[in-house]
Amino acid sequence: MKKISQYLTIGLFSLIILALGIYGIIQPDKELSLTERRKLASFPTFTWDSFFEGTYTEDFSEYVSDQFPARDSFRTLASLSRLNLFKQSDAAGLYLNDGYIYKLDYPLNEERVIKFATKTNEIYEKYLKGKINNYYVSVIPSKEYYEDSAHLKADSQKIAKIFKDAVTEAEYLDLFPLLDKESYYRTDTHWRQEKLLPLVKYLSEKMGFMSSENYTVNSLASFYGVYYGQLGIKMEPELLFYLTSETIESAKVTNLQKPEVTTVYDYEAYDSLDRYDIYLSGASPLITIENPNDTSGKELVIFRDSYTSSLAPLLIEGYKSITLVDLRYMSSDLLTDYIDFTNKDVLVIYSSLLLNSTAQLKWVKLQVIGRCNKIVLRYYSHKETGVNRWKSY
Repeated sequence: MKKISQYLTIGLFSLIILALGIYGIIQPDKELSLTERRKLASFPTFTWDSFFEGTYTEDFSEYVSDQFPARDSFRTLASLSRLNLFKQSDAAGLYLNDGYIYKLDYPLNEERVIKFATKTNEIYEKYLKGKINNYYVSVIPSKEYYEDSAHLKADSQKIAKIFKDAVTEAEYLDLFPLLDKESYYRTDTHWRQEKLLPLVKYLSEKMGFMSSENYTVNSLASFYGVYYGQLGIKMEPELLFYLTSETIESAKVTNLQKPEVTTVYDYEAYDSLDRYDIYLSGASPLITIENPNDTSGKELVIFRDSYTSSLAPLLIEGYKSITLVDLRYMSSDLLTDYIDFTNKDVLVIYSSLLLNSTAQLKWVKLQVIGRCNKIVLRYYSHKETGVNRWKSY
């Protein structure tokens, strides 16, 4: 009887493996994973060179992992088992608490934060000093900072202090008291635009520009953030909110990655892998927003990361133009090729997540940058437009 039970178990397991194998063969490959917001690996082309170099087996292993039958269901089962069955506090570094997904960014790496500050100081000395009107610096706290659970407390405040103390020439603008947990999306790392009006009012008072509270609040359904796909647990989608006004709707946006003048909100991007790209079309090395109705003549340059895509539209009310620079995609050696800093205000605003991350700004010399960055160099040095969006990243 014991042997029969063993044989049945082996047979059942074999049938499951066989069924999964057959299903994996007959099902068409998927190009995209909407939950993970990324492209999936396709079947690799076999060559003897790739086989002997080992790259073919690596690519094939990635392909099998990405195209595994019912992959999303197994990912959900794995996360639920860790959190509910085995009572782990996290699943692959992600925490689910009170309907919010968090991800810790430990350990604090002071060297990285200081490196960002050092680069900021170098840019000031080389390009800004003696030219600009006003100089500000700020740090955006992570969502984890506002979570009450002790094991989720992040070091955002310490990161901000290190950065603030190291960037000595700028006036520091403290955003921490103006936000809370509900200022962020439950399934994403980013903040909610409709929650930023108190923050914008604070910035307007400190930086001396005109702000407005006369906005129409709009929403789009079925927003899933980056943490949703990483955790793999089914949750209700959120609404993504965006604010419109006469000024925002009349503003003209010039994006170095696009040949045509565009609008503040890119509605087509809501059908892309990253729906947060509706704000100014997402990540880009250089974007300029122009306000044709402005009477102040004030101009602002922002050194930024992705959080500012949703913040900048709410600042345009008080400026003739706002230029957004993302040094993750553009070498600082190219700044004066595209920006005249004379008589402009400058705001350096980074999230604590970026300051503490492994992301590197393009601060290396142009003649020694790597293969991927050569694409950036060619793109900018020849001022091309209309190329594909940073496929190498």
